[in-house]
Amino acid sequence: MPPHILALKTEIRSAGLLVLQTSYNGVLLALSAAFERFITNTTSRFLDSLPGQIPTYNQIPDKIRKAHLRYTSEALSKPPRYLTVVELDLIRNLYNCLNNNSPYALNTEVTTINERNFTAKELGDYYSERLAIDDFWRKLASNADLQMWAGVNLQEQISVRARAKLDDFINDRNNISHAGSSQNIGPTILEEYIQYFDALSPAITAVCQKHFTDISISLANRRPAG
Repeated sequence: MPPHILALKTEIRSAGLLVLQTSYNGVLLALSAAFERFITNTTSRFLDSLPGQIPTYNQIPDKIRKAHLRYTSEALSKPPRYLTVVELDLIRNLYNCLNNNSPYALNTEVTTINERNFTAKELGDYYSERLAIDDFWRKLASNADLQMWAGVNLQEQISVRARAKLDDFINDRNNISHAGSSQNIGPTILEEYIQYFDALSPAITAVCQKHFTDISISLANRRPAG
């Protein structure tokens, strides 16, 4: 099992054990933070793998290059909080990329930053923009882990259920995080969310892995023989 999936699964299971020690609301917030870290870590992992798969920057899918340019430019004009990479490295990496120099490196940290709640729509848009994965939820629905969780066979039904569950989770997360909220999450709902993310996390990784494998195959097929 890839370490980033194992890390999330460990956090998910740890969140379940924390029920014995803290409020269900607190566990849900911890689960939300763990999922956000998983998304950015997974995206970073695949972006960091691109220079090893694709020899020149201009061969990277257009969407990824546009996102890289956009978020690097934004970080240079208004540095995000808690940014660890230094400005000079951002500039150097962008220069090498735009000039198609080799070797090159992407500004992964700024390209993966997200300041919005990961609703179903936002998650789909995030992967479409940052990794060029279109029809994200349709592709997720073909994954065996998510199919087993949903308990249905039709991909459209799987997608609808999975999207609705994530939106319910984000709605609960927002409600309990607001000061003065009286909403309380019970053990049954919390366990349902834990089971959901237990299925969603490997499904996301599998979709990303296939997408990047397809990119590599497509690039290899375009290279002249011999």
